[in-house]
Amino acid sequence: MANSTTYSTESTGNPIVSNPQYIAPSDNASFQITSHKLNGSNFREWYQSILLVMKGRGKMGYLTGVNTAPPLESAKYSTWEAENSIVMAWLINSMDQRIGRLYLFYQTAKEIWDAVKEMYSDLEDISQSFEIRSKIRNTRQSTSSVTEYFNTLSELWQEIDLFHNINWKCPDDGVLYSKMLEKDRIFDFLQGLNQDLDDVRGRILGMKPLPTSKEAFAEVRREETRRKVMSLPSQSAAIETAAQGSALATNRYSEEKDAKGAFGKDVWRCEHCKKPYHTKDTCWDLHGTPLDWKPRTQRRKKVYVTEITTSSTPQLFTDEQMEVLRKMVNSSSELSKSAPSNSRGSTALTTHKGSVIGEDDWEC
Repeated sequence: MANSTTYSTESTGNPIVSNPQYIAPSDNASFQITSHKLNGSNFREWYQSILLVMKGRGKMGYLTGVNTAPPLESAKYSTWEAENSIVMAWLINSMDQRIGRLYLFYQTAKEIWDAVKEMYSDLEDISQSFEIRSKIRNTRQSTSSVTEYFNTLSELWQEIDLFHNINWKCPDDGVLYSKMLEKDRIFDFLQGLNQDLDDVRGRILGMKPLPTSKEAFAEVRREETRRKVMSLPSQSAAIETAAQGSALATNRYSEEKDAKGAFGKDVWRCEHCKKPYHTKDTCWDLHGTPLDWKPRTQRRKKVYVTEITTSSTPQLFTDEQMEVLRKMVNSSSELSKSAPSNSRGSTALTTHKGSVIGEDDWEC
């Protein structure tokens, strides 16, 4: 066939072109194909977004070198040149201006693609791979929702996959490796969940066969939603119960305070006047004030004087010794009257020397 372009028709009647060199009308609509512009430090994001666009538009052959330039005299050369120029424009416009202008004079899209990977790619950097792996190990749910937590892990998994672009010689080995990698990611996801999700974590680990990471995420998310729905009425009931308990405790305290005195002891209460510390039989409202009643201040003074008197005069002498002391005091008084010029100290000295009372007058 002279023209290798093939067409297939959908129900809408629009042709879908399978030839990678076919220039679709949408290809020329805009040269801005991604919002992730290469700035020198976001190569992984930029690289992945470019791959998605190129694969979606069937232009990966211009990056890998599969679609090489035909001879100049070939009728396909103009088509290849147009396609190559469009892919180059896509790449340059997906970079910051200070980076993109360095590639304006390159001849093919493959040259630009290889140069950018060589200058900015860190896919061969082991330290970058170690950093991402450490982030995966240390990521925890904490205050994030299950969805936010899983999305964070998914981004890190996608980044680490860029470092592990392996071409398996045996397809079966690739399948076994994928299963092992999926199991590790389930463990990464489950270990970072909060402790309140221990039940669903245990259920997933007990499943045989073990679900995929996406299935595990769906199970945990359903459990999180169920807990939120169930906790709404329980929280309202807890608040209402706490309020009722507080009111009950307040009423009980008031009743106990009325039934007890200042020191928490049970006291008597009059059935007539409802006042404490007396009964109906001694209520003044019914029987009047007692005749021997005195104000509380006078009673306190009396008690105080009595206590001081009894406690300040201990019984140090016998009755006979007290009688002798009284005689000594009387004799001292008579001497003082007969000799008024003597001082108090002389009287005390005379009394001490025993000039009036002899030693025989003391009794032991």
